[in-house]
Amino acid sequence: LVTQNGELLRPDRIVFSDSETILIDYKTGKENTKAYSKQLYKYEAALLSMGYPRVKKLLVYVDEMKVVEVK
Repeated sequence: LVTQNGELLRPDRIVFSDSETILIDYKTGKENTKAYSKQLYKYEAALLSMGYPRVKKLLVYVDEMKVVEVK
């Protein structure tokens, strides 16, 4: 993704459908949702500015096999 000010963003995965857009970011190591959420909010802002509907943000912690939805 390229933001309006030219910043390059590289989310791990984006799933597009007619009703929503799902952002998925994979993480290893211990859960740190607060720190990683900032990154997902940047991705969300870029997608919303591009006109994509409702963005759902997920962090997948592969070591812990845990999925956290960021609100």
